[in-house]
Amino acid sequence: MNSDRAYRLERRLVIIVLACLLLPALAVGWLGYSKAYDSIKNENIRNVGRVADARRDQLVTILQRTRARAAAFLADMHSSCSDGNGSVKIVCASEVLQSFTTGERALGAVLHLSGKGDNIIVGKPPAHDGSRILLQPGQLARFSVPVPGRDRSYDIIVEEQRYGVWLVITFPVSLIPCLSG
Repeated sequence: MNSDRAYRLERRLVIIVLACLLLPALAVGWLGYSKAYDSIKNENIRNVGRVADARRDQLVTILQRTRARAAAFLADMHSSCSDGNGSVKIVCASEVLQSFTTGERALGAVLHLSGKGDNIIVGKPPAHDGSRILLQPGQLARFSVPVPGRDRSYDIIVEEQRYGVWLVITFPVSLIPCLSG
């Protein structure tokens, strides 16, 4: 009977000692795992943020460069197609606009000349009524609303107030790698 009692006591002591050793080890292991998990999760969130910032910067750069080329086009078109009286020759402007639109891989463009009744439209015209489009301050482009079955596009709008001309040029979104990839 004593040996049976000693055996039970020994078993209890082993269980108590194991519990005293294993419970802190499990707690330390769980804390270590939680900290490692949180660290990896936070690092992944920071990485996603860096990628998003890089894509935003790339998009802004692409749109700014495209706007700069369109603005330069307006100035060049006015000087090369001017008739000397401050008016622009329609045929010349149309040909230059066609060449510019093709070179930029744009879908189409609308050029409004001051004092002329009609707009010059090349390619697929932007989805608007031909009236002047104003962007918000700091806005670089206007993106189309997603429509099922249609490719997305965006418009670059520039104005040359000295000559009273403005240009709306439409591009496929697929030309912007950070949006189509």
